[in-house]
Amino acid sequence: MRRESVLAGVAISPALSIEAISPLVQWADYLLVMLIEPGTSAQSSRPELIAKLRAMRLQWPDIAIIADGGIDTSNIVDVISAGADRVVVGGALFKPTPDVGYEPLLDALGCRNAAL
Repeated sequence: MRRESVLAGVAISPALSIEAISPLVQWADYLLVMLIEPGTSAQSSRPELIAKLRAMRLQWPDIAIIADGGIDTSNIVDVISAGADRVVVGGALFKPTPDVGYEPLLDALGCRNAAL
């Protein structure tokens, strides 16, 4: 895949242990860490999954980590502090509309005058 300039990632559901993905990390360009159960919406992320994200960052400091699921103004800073290089924000941005959801996220990050 890398020969074709395609990045390879490993998606990690909340139930999957760090030990289970460990053999795969050597072939991955990034880890997609799900902070809620995939396929559901309107869930809050769970604190133990932010701790799992932190443990992954400590174990694999050089791999990109993307966090997805339940990220909003109440936890986006914690998710980034735990080690996420990128975050996927859905409901917090689009409900009710992006023009309403965008500014509170910028405020939470302390970057209202910056473009994301």
